[in-house]
Amino acid sequence: MAGGFADNKGERKTAELVVYDQGGEDAAKWEFTGIFPKSYKTSKMEPGSTEFFTETVEIVYETCHRTL
Repeated sequence: MAGGFADNKGERKTAELVVYDQGGEDAAKWEFTGIFPKSYKTSKMEPGSTEFFTETVEIVYETCHRTL
């Protein structure tokens, strides 16, 4: 398979986002269902550059629930 598409046949996934406090304990938690990537972007990589390489993934989802 060449780049540019996924082989998951459009199957949507579930995910959880956890934010920790400075002590390493859970401070907030969200559960997402029906997740699917909408876009993917990267910064340019150039020889000699001092800039960080960044990747940005934009997702869409069906539901989001804060659980903590």
